[in-house]
Amino acid sequence: MSAAYQLEAVVSDADTRERSEGYFQPLPEIKSLLVKALLESGDRAKASELSVAAALAYLDADALTESRGALDQARSLGASPTDIAQVREIWQARSAPGKAYQTPMTPAKLPALFRILALLDKRFSPDASRSAPTQ
Repeated sequence: MSAAYQLEAVVSDADTRERSEGYFQPLPEIKSLLVKALLESGDRAKASELSVAAALAYLDADALTESRGALDQARSLGASPTDIAQVREIWQARSAPGKAYQTPMTPAKLPALFRILALLDKRFSPDASRSAPTQ
């Protein structure tokens, strides 16, 4: 439980820093370790949601193999099928960039690139910006 607490604190601090300073840190390995800690402590629901976040973080770090592993884990843990499908579509576009460039970048052709994941929607909602710390 202590490991989960410490890892959640790291992710929370990074989120706070991103909101206050605009400095983004994907932290894919930290998020993956947190998924393991959450599973050990029995919090499967939170672990499944964070597995999707880890898959996105690995994409941000250009670690496609690891992203696919986190996405497979998210699916096995019962994460949102909509989020999994969207991240899978982005992963496929990143895995075959030649094909992605041939496809017009429009919401109709590549909808996953133009939707906010439910996971991210919380962070980018108007309420989230009001609760951001001010300096």
